Amino acid sequence: MSGKKATIARLADLHNLVTEALIDGVTTQEVEVEGPDGGTRVERVRPSAAIIAVALTHLKNNNISADPETNNRLRELEGKLQQRRAAGKTGVSQAVLDIAAEEYRGTMQ
Repeated sequence: MSGKKATIARLADLHNLVTEALIDGVTTQEVEVEGPDGGTRVERVRPSAAIIAVALTHLKNNNISADPETNNRLRELEGKLQQRRAAGKTGVSQAVLDIAAEEYRGTMQ
């Protein structure tokens, strides 16, 4: 590099591009797949855990959070997680789940 500093406008452009790429990356895509018989079908491709983790980090770094009290889908997710904990279906100790839940709550504030 020649030692030039990026302008605020250029950094904002970069931030917007990263945000748009992450939005595209976490969106379930429908792609046509050719089958062995030569026909095509549509498959849904879900985002990878890695891209979701990057997107969550991006949100956290930009102080963006969600409140389960005002977000129905987040409240539903919280309820499902509590049901799984109660049923003991996760295969993970309660202590680990409690720590993860506390960290998750911290990112939402």
